Amino acid sequence: MNVERELQEAIRRKKLADYYYDNYRQCYLRKEYSKASEFIWGAVNMLTYALGLFYGMKLTRHEEVIKFLKMLANQYEEIREGITAVQSLHANYYHDFMSEELFEEYRVKAEKLLSKLAELVYEKINLYISPNN
Repeated sequence: MNVERELQEAIRRKKLADYYYDNYRQCYLRKEYSKASEFIWGAVNMLTYALGLFYGMKLTRHEEVIKFLKMLANQYEEIREGITAVQSLHANYYHDFMSEELFEEYRVKAEKLLSKLAELVYEKINLYISPNN
């Protein structure tokens, strides 16, 4: 494993997650829930991919992302509670079935998941950038 290359890829994926999150927020504020659903999934996907790199994994398929999140869910409640929500939001993009109330319920859980994933990615990046800290 080329640590420098993996670190740069993790940073690139984190930036993509930030970009998708910004797009999610814009769609959410316009009440475009179907499109917002896809962007929030994209942000989760990018953060999960970035985190997976630190475990020596390249999570390229949906099933791999969910399996990795379930592994992390054993340690972090925010992740456990967010998996079903984010999967439902991902499906909402394709089928546009959620009411505003249901979207809100899942959105809150998905944002907690995002927050925890971002925290974990930052910890890993900082560990590699400043290993003495």
